[in-house]
Amino acid sequence: MAEDTATDAPQSAGPAGNDDPCRDYNFRVQVGQDVMGYFYDCIGPSMRVHKIPYREGGSAYFTRSLPGPVDPGDVTLTYGMTRTSDLWEWFMNTVKGKRDRRLVNIIMLGNDGASEAYRYVLSDAWITEWAPPKLSTLGRNIAIHSLTIACDAVDLKL
Repeated sequence: MAEDTATDAPQSAGPAGNDDPCRDYNFRVQVGQDVMGYFYDCIGPSMRVHKIPYREGGSAYFTRSLPGPVDPGDVTLTYGMTRTSDLWEWFMNTVKGKRDRRLVNIIMLGNDGASEAYRYVLSDAWITEWAPPKLSTLGRNIAIHSLTIACDAVDLKL
């Protein structure tokens, strides 16, 4: 009796038969409708649900907890120096006390490097920190800026 060897082959998932994980270098950052800067690194976004501890009456040994407020974490972006001043102007609006909150999308690209796999949506985002690149007359590296962006909410769109 012959065995069916076709069922021993690994089955691929997904409609296109390719469910490989996304690569960490395939991303772009959109501010509003514009792709801003050439980002080298993106740390975040993150979210944290704070816990609220409480004790039940009659149970002095154990502390229970409830979910509390949600705290979206900051996003840190590092990027190469560009000739556009859009990000600097956005930061300077905050420095001058102007309310300039924007919609920021961190878009993960598929393995082809072009199609969108999913995106993180940062609502009411604004720049909280801007750091210039380290400059050195002996250096040969790309001048890298660093931005820190705060937001009111993070959403994941698949």
